[in-house]
Amino acid sequence: RAAAPEANPAWDAGDRNCDAFYAYLLLQGNRFYAGHTRDLRERFWEHGHGGCLATSATEEGDEPPALVWFQECGTRTAAADLELELKRLAMRNRRAVLRLVLRFQDGIRHVSPLL
Repeated sequence: RAAAPEANPAWDAGDRNCDAFYAYLLLQGNRFYAGHTRDLRERFWEHGHGGCLATSATEEGDEPPALVWFQECGTRTAAADLELELKRLAMRNRRAVLRLVLRFQDGIRHVSPLL
């Protein structure tokens, strides 16, 4: 299946008052899921609680998705473009996505003592 950007006209009203958007990667089992949002915390909650068919747990014992990477973007368009780039990368070079996630996770480990 070809990667395609997600869009929804209902987002427009909330986007007007927003100055940051996020592209993100989830890991569920051994599968990466790329997405974008203006509210990372809310969207991650939706993924873990049935608000997204692609990541909802369908079998008992299915693990919930884990947020493994994100990047702030200045516009919805930039976040959607990055999401699409991540989806394409995951389809053609899973190891490159894994390296991206590992670098991000290493950075978190270095910063977390400061929090």
